[in-house]
Formats: sequence, structure tokens, C-alpha cells
Amino acid sequence: PSPPGQSHSQPSSFALPAWIALACFQQHLQTQHRAGVMATKAAIEDVADALLPGGKAGSSADDCKDLGNSMLAAGKLEDAVWLYSLALEKRPGCHTLHSNRSAAYARMGYWPEALADADNCVKTNPEWARGHGRRGAALEGLKRIVDAKQAYTRALALEPENENTKKAVAALEAQIEAEGLQAQVPEESPADSEEAQQARKEAKAAAATAEVERLKGKGNKAFAASNFEDAVAFFGDAIALDKGNHVLYSNRSAAYCAVSQFGAALADAQKCLNLSPSWPKGYGRKAAALVGLGRVGQAVEAYRRGLQLD
Repeated sequence: PSPPGQSHSQPSSFALPAWIALACFQQHLQTQHRAGVMATKAAIEDVADALLPGGKAGSSADDCKDLGNSMLAAGKLEDAVWLYSLALEKRPGCHTLHSNRSAAYARMGYWPEALADADNCVKTNPEWARGHGRRGAALEGLKRIVDAKQAYTRALALEPENENTKKAVAALEAQIEAEGLQAQVPEESPADSEEAQQARKEAKAAAATAEVERLKGKGNKAFAASNFEDAVAFFGDAIALDKGNHVLYSNRSAAYCAVSQFGAALADAQKCLNLSPSWPKGYGRKAAALVGLGRVGQAVEAYRRGLQLD
């Protein structure tokens, strides 16, 4: 009899229904294990060849993917990898197949392989959130926590309502905060290919961005806790890494105001406006500093300018 939810109608082709194929394959492996013999690659190929519609040679990429998905769901990870690999031979560069094989490798703990497939997935379809999620999982498995957080953050930007990704980002942020982590990027080698050098430069830039965000986060927390001098220091360290970030100057201006260093606050507010002259908050920072300096008329003008832009 068919399992619940399955139709009793006969398939239109000679191919076995997927649930029967999976049951046969599982029974085959169980028999081998009872005999104390691990399933070999040849055995996997032989059985898959029998289960795939049209066999190994005549099956489509979708046939291989569907059977691979069944194997993955059943925990037959090596078999899933083999089937996804066969599917990729038939449909090279398919982002979904790279994603699925990355998931199988990740469940096996083969993190470099999982990352390679996730990278190929993202390269083929950079706007697909799941590919970035696969990268995040692989990078986390490789203990590259900051890089993993960046990957998950990109996934969340593409799919903002994904609760699992939100939890992953929050957990990694907490770990980064607790351990003071920052991305480790290998030094560039003259022997590297042009593509490898470009990738390394991008990785360094990403690592710097992550460190700026970490320092900014620390500054914001210090400010919220009224530890204003610490906030000034954190924002200053972030500015040293990113001198073109107007938000950092704005934040430090607020922190300087909080410790009555109004001259420094005004200087930072002006730098903020030089970088982003149409940002209303910058004029608010400038006005607050001018009030502290007793230059009320100029403060009013700054407030008015900000209101015109808001």
C-alpha cells in the first residue's frame, strides 16, 4: 500500500516511485551494514543507476536532484553528494545544485567543500538569499565567525523576514562581542592569480568593514550606558579605519557633546556634513555643538537647515 498522502495510481513510466526507490536503497544499505561491509562508491553508483529514470546516463539533472533530495532527507549524505554531483555534470553551474550539495557537505562536516559549493552558488546567483546562508553555515563550521556573520547578514538583507537567519546573526554577533573577534585574512602572495588577489582584496575590505561595525556597536553601547568617554574612544578607533563614514563622525560628535567638549563636537559635526551635506542629522549635531559653545543664532540656522532636509 502507498504511504499516507500518496496516490495509488500507476506512474506513467517504468520508473519506480520515489518513496519505493528510497525504501529499496535504504534496505540495500542496511543489508550491507549488517554484513559489516560499508557501501562503496561502486555500490552507490550501481543502485542509483537502477533507481534513476533512464539510469545514470539517461536521467535528467532534475531526476538526479530529486533523488539526491530524498537521500539528503534520509540522512544518506554521501549518496546525496554523489547524486548532486551527477546532476551538476548534466547541468553545470546550477546554483540550486551547488546549494544542495553544500548542505550535504555541511551535514558531513566537510566545511571547505561546503564553502566551495556555496561560493559557486553565490557567484552564479548573488541575489539568492539561501546561497549566502549556505556560505554563512560553511564559514561558521570553519570557525570564521566574523565572515560567517557577514554572509548571514547579506542573506538577511535579501530575505529580511527569515527568522532562522535573524537568530544566526544575533548568535554570531553575541559571540563576536564576547570574544572580540575580527576576520583573519591571509597575506597576499605575488604568486597569486589576478582573480585570487582581487578576492583577497575584497576579503580584506570586508574584514575592515566588519571591524568598523564592531567598534561602532561598542561605541553605541557605551553611549547608551552613559560611558561617553569610552564611546568617544570606540568611535575614534572606527574612524581610523573608515575616515569617509559620516555616521561615525556624527556619533562621536554626540559623545563629545555629552562630555562638554563642544569644540571637538562641532569639528566632527562639520566633517559629517562635509561628507554628507544633505543628511539632516548632521545639522542637528552641529546645532547641539553650537548651543554648547553659546553660538545660539548659528545653532538656530543649523536646526532650520536640518528641518528643510528632513
